[in-house]
Amino acid sequence: MRPVRSVLSVMVMAVVMAGPPMSAWSAMPDSGSSADQQEDGAYAKGREAFDEEDWQSVIDHMSEVVEEKPWHDDAYSLLGFAYRKLGDFETSLANYDKALTLNPHNREALEYLGEAYLEMDRPERTEEVLATLALECQRVAARFANGDWRTGCEPWLELNAAYQAYVAGRPRPHQEGEPSGGD
Repeated sequence: MRPVRSVLSVMVMAVVMAGPPMSAWSAMPDSGSSADQQEDGAYAKGREAFDEEDWQSVIDHMSEVVEEKPWHDDAYSLLGFAYRKLGDFETSLANYDKALTLNPHNREALEYLGEAYLEMDRPERTEEVLATLALECQRVAARFANGDWRTGCEPWLELNAAYQAYVAGRPRPHQEGEPSGGD
């Protein structure tokens, strides 16, 4: 039994000395993690174009990113945003759908999707997205001092504010018994 114990102790020492195992994502080249995004030239240029509101450049750079990294949900989300800003809602929705297919927890894509529905005059769909986004925020948010998960969920706060502004600015349908204002 002594040789087996020696072999086991050598194996254990080899594992300990090798350090912790790499995750599957960190072992993958260009995994799309935030560190990769920082180093990715096309992604960085696309984010810069996004900050400058140069929507065609966002499309050009993010298209390059998804060609090389078809799993890059954030790039699809930004493509959707840029196409929406250029008025191409069909392509915008397709890109949001791809981003959310790859990562159904992508809160930025959910926020942008809800904004697209408002621009398309579909507030009922925005309500659905707000509900999904609320669940995502609750799933990941640590409870804050006041116990309100919304405090730390910027995508939900921004979409909700846009939705509330949309509803407040939208004329109410004429109700029977109310003056029509044309008299």
